[in-house]
Amino acid sequence: MKRILIFWALFFVPFQLRAGDEKSQLYYCPMHPSYTSAQLGQCPICHMDLVLKEQDGGGHEHSKNTRENRAGIINVPSDFLRKFGIKTQKAVKKRFSVSIYLPGNVSYDRDLYELLNEYKNVSLVKDSFSSGENNSFKDLLDSSLLKLKIYGISKDIAGEMLSAGISPLISPSDTAYAYFYADEKYIPLIKEGDPVIVETQIKKKSLKGRVLAVGGAVDEFRKAKIIVLVEDKGALFTPGMYLYGKFDADRGEKLVIGEDSYIENGEEDLVYVEKERGKYEIRKIKTVFSSGGYTEVAAGLKEGEKIISPAFLIDSEARLKGVYGDSSSGAGGEARASGRHH
Repeated sequence: MKRILIFWALFFVPFQLRAGDEKSQLYYCPMHPSYTSAQLGQCPICHMDLVLKEQDGGGHEHSKNTRENRAGIINVPSDFLRKFGIKTQKAVKKRFSVSIYLPGNVSYDRDLYELLNEYKNVSLVKDSFSSGENNSFKDLLDSSLLKLKIYGISKDIAGEMLSAGISPLISPSDTAYAYFYADEKYIPLIKEGDPVIVETQIKKKSLKGRVLAVGGAVDEFRKAKIIVLVEDKGALFTPGMYLYGKFDADRGEKLVIGEDSYIENGEEDLVYVEKERGKYEIRKIKTVFSSGGYTEVAAGLKEGEKIISPAFLIDSEARLKGVYGDSSSGAGGEARASGRHH
C-alpha cells in the first residue's frame, strides 16, 4: 500500500501540477481579442502573433503593463505596428478654412415682401407730419424694424434690399432670393457680404450669390435662416426649387489634425499620443470644426505632438486593455472613428 502511495506521489501529482501550470497560460490576438489559445502561435484570422495574458492572485486575467494601462498608457507590440503599417502624424498649425454645405430653396416670400414695403412706406411719410404724428410713425417704423430683425435684416440691409428690388420675392427675375438653413453652431462663421456658390439639384448649375442676412432667431430644430441674393441671368430658378449653398469661412491659423486621427467616444474625442515607438497615451481633446480632411483642435494637444493616424487601427488594442474605462470618465461606451462634420 505504501509503495502505491509513493508511486502516485512521484508520478501523478507532478503531472497534475504541470497540467495546471499549462492551463493557466492563455494567449490572445491583439487585433481579435475574442480569439484565445492555450498555446503560443498565430491568430487564424489575421495571422498575427498571439500575446500572453497574465492572471492575478485571484485567477483574473489581465494584459501586461496593467499599471500603465490604468494611467491611460497603451503598449503595442512591434509586430502589430509593422503588420498594419501604423503611422503617426504631427499636430500642426496652419491656415484653416471651413467649407459649409447647406440645403436651401428659392424663396418666394410674400410676408417679407409686404414687411419691406411697410418699412419703405413708413420711412417715406414719417417726416411729412407734425411732431406728435411723427412719433406715431416712429413707433410704426420701430415695429417694422423689430419684425425685420427676426429675419436677421438690419436697417442697412433693408435699405440695400429695397435698392436692389424686392420684386424677386414674389415673381421671377434676373436675381433671386434664396433661403438656406444653418445649424446654430455655424452662425458665427457666416457673415453678411460673404460670397456663396449656389448649386441647383436638378440642372446641376452653379451660380454666384452673396449673403444678405443671417437669421436673428433659430427655429425649433436649432437652425437659422440665411438669406442669399443670387444672380439668375438664365432664369434657371423656379419657386421653391431645392438648392445647395457652399459657404467658406476663414478660421485663420489654427491647430489641426487629420479627420481620421481621433475617435469619437460618446461626448468625448480621443487621440493616441506617441510617447515613444510602441507606447501611446490616450488623451481627451476638444475639437471644433472639420473640413477638407482636417479637424481644428481647441484644447488637449500641442503643436508638434505625434498622434496615431488613422486612430481606429489601434483602438481595438486600447479597448482590449481597458484603457478607456480607466483614463476617461464615462468613456466605457461604444467608440467609433471620427467622421462627423463640425
